[in-house]
Parts: sequence; C-alpha cells; structure tokens
Amino acid sequence: MARKKSAKYGDDLTMGTWCGITLGTSAGVAGFAAVPLAEAANTIGDHVYGAF
Repeated sequence: MARKKSAKYGDDLTMGTWCGITLGTSAGVAGFAAVPLAEAANTIGDHVYGAF
C-alpha cells in the first residue's frame, strides 16, 4: 500500500523491504546454526590440541 501512495519512492521501498526480509532471515539462520557450529569447533579443538 505504501508503494501506491509514493510512486516516486516505490523502487526504494521495494528494495528496502527486500533487504529487511533477507537480513532478518540470514540473522535467524545464523543464530540457529551458531550453537552446533560452536560445539563442532570446540570438539575439533579438543581433539587437535588435546593430542599435544
């Protein structure tokens, strides 16, 4: 609806919306994957440096 009111800035609103959606999604995915990745890095570190 904002796009119809402001045709002059329609492309900017569309790109801003797309940017917000993709950044929000990538932050959610990164947050979801952070714990398993951190645990995997800790396990690898334990095995590599624990051998010395």
